[in-house]
Amino acid sequence: MYLPERVLHQFGYTQTIPRYPSQSADPLATRDRISAHFAQYLDRVLTPEQRGLVVIHPWDVAPRYMRWYFRISHPYMMPLPHGD
Repeated sequence: MYLPERVLHQFGYTQTIPRYPSQSADPLATRDRISAHFAQYLDRVLTPEQRGLVVIHPWDVAPRYMRWYFRISHPYMMPLPHGD
């Protein structure tokens, strides 16, 4: 499954909350087809609202993004108890 808005920050845009994976591209798409779509995704796949603003600071994210990220992610690493 492919959601181009998951990598906005890597391309200098403010990271936003992505769509659900069930709303993504065809899961049977080939690597070449996905690469071609990715090359043009800013204009063809994402709306200006999904694309967001150009990043000014490396820590720039959309409102509510960090709250969403911490809810769906595993942001803390803890050592395993001895023997695990």
